[in-house]
Amino acid sequence: MANREGRNRMEDDDYARMADEAYTHRHEVDQLEQVEVDVDQDVRSVVSVRFNRGELGPIDTAARAAGVPLSTYIRNAALRAATGAPTVDAAGVRKALDALQRELDEVRRLAGVAESAKKRRVTRKNSRTA
Repeated sequence: MANREGRNRMEDDDYARMADEAYTHRHEVDQLEQVEVDVDQDVRSVVSVRFNRGELGPIDTAARAAGVPLSTYIRNAALRAATGAPTVDAAGVRKALDALQRELDEVRRLAGVAESAKKRRVTRKNSRTA
């Protein structure tokens, strides 16, 4: 039967047996072999942060208003606090973008009206000359 990692049960048992054996012989360092490894310099860490219900509610609301996942919101807030980076008013930016979108829609609407009027003038002119 396969588990989440796609390994079958026999492989999981083998890993468990090898881990137990390694733990039993953990102090026998003279038998270890040195190996070269490449270490990713951008290793990520998962950090657990505790909030009570009263604290988490407003943070969750702010994350939703900013349109980002809660974990991203908390990470960004921590990085801003640690680095002194300026705070971005996500709600304000979103409101400004919405206003710009409405103005762009109006420009497109007016351009369509102007194009329709131009076509009507050309059609009338062509029908008079025909």
